[in-house]
Amino acid sequence: MNSNAYYLWKWADNDLPGQPNEVFSELLRGKMHPAVQPFDARPMLQELQEKAAARHALGEEWNWQVQPSDTPDRAHFIFLRCPESPQYGSWFDKIVFEHGLSGYDEQSDKLIKCLVAKLNEFSFGESPDELYDIVADDLPVLLGRLSPEQAYPWARLNLNNRAAPYNVYVQCYAHPDGFDVEWGGFDVEWLKNHRRDDLTGYDHWRAGYEQHRNAESRPLVHHEERVFSGESRTVKLQEFQHEKLRFSDVLCIFQAFLRGKPRPSRYHWRSIKEELQ
Repeated sequence: MNSNAYYLWKWADNDLPGQPNEVFSELLRGKMHPAVQPFDARPMLQELQEKAAARHALGEEWNWQVQPSDTPDRAHFIFLRCPESPQYGSWFDKIVFEHGLSGYDEQSDKLIKCLVAKLNEFSFGESPDELYDIVADDLPVLLGRLSPEQAYPWARLNLNNRAAPYNVYVQCYAHPDGFDVEWGGFDVEWLKNHRRDDLTGYDHWRAGYEQHRNAESRPLVHHEERVFSGESRTVKLQEFQHEKLRFSDVLCIFQAFLRGKPRPSRYHWRSIKEELQ
C-alpha cells in the first residue's frame, strides 16, 4: 500500500502571509517561517497513536516524528507518513483541523486540500490549482480571467481571518448578462451573542441591485450542480435579473470581503440558504 508524506504545522496568530511551499522549505532548514508558530503537539500525538493502533491491524503503516523531537510541547511541525487521503470528511478534516493545524502535502506540492491557508485561498472553476494569500490589488486581474464561455466560469475566495470571523467565502459565476455573486458567512449582530461553531447562524446570500429588486415579476428557476463538502448535488435556485451584476460590482464585493468588511450595504442580499439545502 502506498504511503504519503505530510507536514503539519500551526499558523501564527498574525496577519503575515504564508505560502505553503515556502513554509515547508523553511521548516526543513530548521527555521521557523514568520507565518507559523510553535505549538503543543502532545494532544495530536495522542490522536495519532490511537488512530495508528486501529489502522495497523488493517495492515497499514503509520509513522510520524515531531520536530524538535525533545520538545513536543513546543513543536515546529509534525512529519506524518500514512496511506490516508486528505479529503473533506476524512481523518485530516475531522482531527487535524480540530487541533487548529494546517500543513503541506509533499506529493502534490500544495497545502493539504481540506485544511486552511494562512490568510485566504482563491480558486477557479477552470483550474485545479489554488492561489494563497492574495491581496486586493490581485483581484482585478484574477476576476478578469472569468468568461461565460468557459465550461466552469466561477471563482471563489475563502477567508481565514480572525479579525472578521463573520466572513467565510465569496464566490461569483459569469453569465452573458452579468455575474451572480454569493457571500457565505454569519450575520455580524448574530455572531456577537453566539459562537462561530454554532452553524445555526450560518447563511448564504446572493447580491442584487437594491433599486431594481421590487420592479421584477416572477423569477426564473433553474437546476444547478453545486459541491458541498466535496460531494456534488443538484439544487434548484431562483434567478432574478437584478441579481446579475456588473464586473465593477463584483470587484467591489470581493475587495470588501478580502479586507474583512461586512457585506456592502449598497446591495440587497437575498438569503438562498433554504434553496441550497
